[in-house]
Amino acid sequence: MKNGKRLTREEKKFLESNGVNPNGYLRVKKLADSYIFLNKETGKTLDIRR
Repeated sequence: MKNGKRLTREEKKFLESNGVNPNGYLRVKKLADSYIFLNKETGKTLDIRR
């Protein structure tokens, strides 16, 4: 799996609006219709549609 990148301000607001704490996540992919985030502690991915 690729290394996760730090979240931008826009991505942090997006996660907060979906009820997820952005402090524990890194961005893996930014697709046209969704984001894929990686949890820092568990290593699980989170796929959320925009």
